[in-house]
Amino acid sequence: MVAVHTHRHLQQQEYYFDTTNTTTTTIQEITMLETHYHYEVMLQTGEWSHFLIYVCLAWALMLPRALGGGIFYSFRPAQPIQLSLRYIASLILAISVLYAGAYYRVLGQLDSLDIAFVLMVFILIIAPPIRRRIVRFSFSWTFYANHVKLVEQTNSVEEQSMIALMTIYNEDPEKLARRAKSIRQCLEAAPGDFVFMAIVDGYGNQTNNYGDTLPIAVEYCDVVMTSTAQKKRANLEALGLQAYEMGLIQTGEEIIHLIDSDTTPQDDLVAIELNRPFTDPAVGGVTTAQYIDNPKTFWQHVMQIFETIRNFGSQAFMSLFGSVGCLPGRWYAVRAQYFTREMLHDLNTHSFSWFGYARHISKAGDDRHITEAVLKAGGKTMLAPDAVVYTDTPPHFTEMRKMVTRWARSSNGYTFRAGWLFKPAHWPTAFVYWGNIVLAFGTIYIATFYLIYQIVMGNRDILLFEALVYLVLSMMLTMTFRFIPVWIRNWRYLGYMVFMGFVGLFMQAVQIWGMITHVHMIGKWATRGADENVSDEAPEFKVHYMREGLTT
Repeated sequence: MVAVHTHRHLQQQEYYFDTTNTTTTTIQEITMLETHYHYEVMLQTGEWSHFLIYVCLAWALMLPRALGGGIFYSFRPAQPIQLSLRYIASLILAISVLYAGAYYRVLGQLDSLDIAFVLMVFILIIAPPIRRRIVRFSFSWTFYANHVKLVEQTNSVEEQSMIALMTIYNEDPEKLARRAKSIRQCLEAAPGDFVFMAIVDGYGNQTNNYGDTLPIAVEYCDVVMTSTAQKKRANLEALGLQAYEMGLIQTGEEIIHLIDSDTTPQDDLVAIELNRPFTDPAVGGVTTAQYIDNPKTFWQHVMQIFETIRNFGSQAFMSLFGSVGCLPGRWYAVRAQYFTREMLHDLNTHSFSWFGYARHISKAGDDRHITEAVLKAGGKTMLAPDAVVYTDTPPHFTEMRKMVTRWARSSNGYTFRAGWLFKPAHWPTAFVYWGNIVLAFGTIYIATFYLIYQIVMGNRDILLFEALVYLVLSMMLTMTFRFIPVWIRNWRYLGYMVFMGFVGLFMQAVQIWGMITHVHMIGKWATRGADENVSDEAPEFKVHYMREGLTT
């Protein structure tokens, strides 16, 4: 038998190991997850460990997103209920949970906190229409619901004048043809008129062997431009100014659809669902729900998990308040009154610096820039969950790392400079973005300095391997509630839980690296060869094709 002692502040307790199978035989060992361990230390010593503070911080930052996202989806139009075995089972299970909670409360075996947990479980598993009504009724009594008008999610779709702007770079003509055809079909299905414009980025500079994408653009688009610039911001400005020159933007009520050429709509309803919220004149921008197209590799599945968590978490949470901080660039729409010539000029000339020094022109972050223009002008931004699109993502780690690092640079760079986020209307957005920054530093601190200190100073006497196992299990438990939408969509992702703690740690390290390098690297796209053979200093823009009947 081998004795192992716990934290130095605690009264000594012994763990007994069965040397024949190296497993413990005490309840303390079985229940001693890392979070539980530190909680017991706090109860007996009155001292809050750094790890326990971190866990509480993580829950305080993440739980409101999940709850707010759930409330947002509870206000979505309900689907018809079918009397299925799953429906009946959920009712029986919910009633059983509630009955068991009441029974043990009468016996005095449950305290108030336990009852609250039972009620939460009851609400989560109750049949969808009842759960929806409970959430709506509860939310209607909150301060927010009584002082801020909710964005209506069941509006009828009105006729809109649409201008779709697509930037094309380094695409396989076969894939581009399929996607451009689908996008045009979406625009044709939406009530109103539209003009589909495209610009071929870096025309003549492309380093791939795919061939000429220009004929594909001419086949499916109404206006096709070419650009020698491999800079999306410059090409969006060129498209926008061309739309103004052609008189397509006049009233400010036109809906501008901004689309990446690697975007595949799920069905023909995408433009319809994107246009639906614009019935409310307060809405200035709407984004699609975005997922990974046909993920195959491990890292593509990881990105699918993160996209799902974002759609059901932070994006839905910010949508509840009409303040989505970034309308992701795969496909989103903004009202033309925010898509001004001045905004386009600022988009192309935007830069980051360190207090005026080491200034670099921005290349990434065009979608964040346009979203901020809408929010700062008083428009609301939101997610349209029924407008589903799919996008490509790098299959391997190296390219994926470059992509998420680019996101971290532009996102954090804008957040650091967005003092307007602290206006009451945008507090939820500030909560999400500054929460991400705080959590990144907290995670890296716990996983490096804190853990090393614990090992070197010997503050605990359990085996290092055990401590790491407990740490991983605690991270998995902390992430569980965020993964519920992921498992509902694909139960096979349960197997990824073992790895997601480490992937999450990597993502937090990327966040910090992005903050450090966001100024001098903001001028790099870093993926898809977009930084090769660049001639952005004096770009040439030409109108290559214009459908008959359109005039400049």
